Amino acid sequence: MDTREPSGTQEGLGKIPIGELLGYLKSSPALIIPDEQLRGLGFRNTDPSFNIFANLGGIDIVPPDEESRFRIGIYASSSSDDEAYEEFERYGIVQLRRIQKIVHGATLLEIPYGTRLFGPGFKEQEYTVYLGAMKILYFLGVKLGEIYKATGKIPSELSLKNVAIVTGTEGEPIPIFLVPPIKLIPAKNIDVIIETILQNLKETDPNNDHDTQVEQIRLGFNQTANE
Repeated sequence: MDTREPSGTQEGLGKIPIGELLGYLKSSPALIIPDEQLRGLGFRNTDPSFNIFANLGGIDIVPPDEESRFRIGIYASSSSDDEAYEEFERYGIVQLRRIQKIVHGATLLEIPYGTRLFGPGFKEQEYTVYLGAMKILYFLGVKLGEIYKATGKIPSELSLKNVAIVTGTEGEPIPIFLVPPIKLIPAKNIDVIIETILQNLKETDPNNDHDTQVEQIRLGFNQTANE
């Protein structure tokens, strides 16, 4: 099991004007912060190619402290999301660390630099020395296997828009996080997840075969869940 913590620290948080950010969010029920307001607080939007909330209606921003090793994520959580986080903490499953939950059901997260969504552009049909589709999807299976082995559940409606990887890290396992909000449901296997991600890959990259790739999810899952 991957027990490494996300790279942010409480010491690092002390350098970031979280209080000002919270003050603005508490006065704004919608999770929308105009660029001008962000700049006034010293933050800026994360580059779109790394924004993990791009398709989920959350916020992914870079703090003003250039020495910080993490970004700030803000999203609308729910009771099922709270329950999932409680289970992750209970069983030591590493997930994006919550900083604080505030009014309107918004939750702040640490997002390690280098974190981005797993998306199109991975065409490999075999393992490579660089970080490619086969290895990433295998370690997604490992992550799901950890969750299933501990809880007997899998993430509901998991798709590519909910899978984030941390690039620029060394060693294995590759850090993989589920993009919240998360809902865990009882299950006997991960067939529905594999089918969903296969369809995602076919839609975004119809010119390449992805069956071999998604079977790596099953391989990582089975090896971990059955240990």
